[in-house]
Amino acid sequence: MGFEKDNGVPEKFIIRVKKRFEWYRSGAKKGNNVLRLTNYHGKLRKNIHYIFGANTLWYIKRTGQPNCIDRHPLTIMFASMHRLSELARYQPTVLYRHFELKQNWLLSEFIKGSIMEFIDQIACEITNQNLMQPAVRYPN
Repeated sequence: MGFEKDNGVPEKFIIRVKKRFEWYRSGAKKGNNVLRLTNYHGKLRKNIHYIFGANTLWYIKRTGQPNCIDRHPLTIMFASMHRLSELARYQPTVLYRHFELKQNWLLSEFIKGSIMEFIDQIACEITNQNLMQPAVRYPN
């Protein structure tokens, strides 16, 4: 599903889906409007994911690229946490070498935020609600 910038609101950066669906006001196809909307939303929702935080943030998951993993972010997050757990237990020197690299900040940020992000996303999926982190920041 392709996305584009919506130039209708110039003071904001708004993204919309290129592909549209028809909403019929009359005729034989009118009865299928809700079904078409549900299917459209289902396809769209697979590419847009909520980010846990004090503000409502969403990101568009890149798909259709050769190196992209076609899985839900919760699955990828769980698999990543599991792999880090394995490294910590069975190959701590390998994990240590990852932290010696220049890009160690990325791994550190993932470890800091992934537990709360995972719990939040699971809670959102179970309750079908967007839960917000309270606007309270604690020192690191």
